Amino acid sequence: MSNLVFNDEVSATWAYPLERIPAFRNTIVRSEAGTRKVFQNSDHDKKFYRMNFNVLTLTDFTSLMDFFDARYGSVDTFLFKDPRFFELTDENIGTGDGSETTFQITENDFSRWNIKSGTLTVKDAGVTQTEGVDYDITYVDDGRVIFKAGKEPAGAVTVTCEFYRRVFFSEDTLPFTEDDYNIFNVDGVQLEEELIDV
Repeated sequence: MSNLVFNDEVSATWAYPLERIPAFRNTIVRSEAGTRKVFQNSDHDKKFYRMNFNVLTLTDFTSLMDFFDARYGSVDTFLFKDPRFFELTDENIGTGDGSETTFQITENDFSRWNIKSGTLTVKDAGVTQTEGVDYDITYVDDGRVIFKAGKEPAGAVTVTCEFYRRVFFSEDTLPFTEDDYNIFNVDGVQLEEELIDV
């Protein structure tokens, strides 16, 4: 599991539009009579991202291929910043009762455990709290705000932050084309979100 951020490590820029594919993984059993029974496997959709990289220089192409090779295709996960859906603003993550200390950063009841360092603001009843003094947090693969003894919140706990999604390459192959001028095209690169329920 890598904590490298795809957007920072790969110098190649994808061609818009970036295709987002929300998908549920329901199990469907069909009978010979034509009826069906559906079993819902998750309360949350899984995000897929499909992108094309067009007219890449050798340097940008190498950056993409090196990142893919270092992940061994689909083996290793990494972080990805969705260019549109990457932040929470004054998101309510719970209401303190003066004794509760742990609050999970979530969006639509699904955790955003990969918080971008330096972007987090935590408030208790609208008052900004200080990391390390009032609370602690694990930024990667967690996202729990844990208030210190004597600092338990008594009001609405809200957060503002940027977050990453943990993803992996959906395929173990990355086909590309090269023209006579050392210009490369890589089409159909698909990233798949790794889901972890809390």
